[in-house]
Amino acid sequence: MEEEGGAVISGGFTEDEIQNLRDIFDLFDKEKTGRIDMRDLEAIMTSLQRDPAEARMMLNANAEAAGSHEEKQSVSFDEFINLMQQVENKILSHNNTAQYDDPSSIKKDGSLLQ
Repeated sequence: MEEEGGAVISGGFTEDEIQNLRDIFDLFDKEKTGRIDMRDLEAIMTSLQRDPAEARMMLNANAEAAGSHEEKQSVSFDEFINLMQQVENKILSHNNTAQYDDPSSIKKDGSLLQ
């Protein structure tokens, strides 16, 4: 599902967001190998105010699910996009849960205040 401009495309990111992520990835892919080192990914996660170990855990979980037991040393752009989507989904999930955990955000009939 690909659309022009700021519309959502496959994976839940807009074209503009994908381009921004590509720009970030390319900043760290100095040798243009199509891969960035784990330490670079950890620096990106830190800049996003996320735990750098979270990236390593997610990537290793993905690798194990795919049948690999080797620890990742670098990631491709596609893996980077998938990881960023997982991070965003985790943030959104946490925010939605926090809304339900905050009694002041729930009306008497049980629905959420907007």
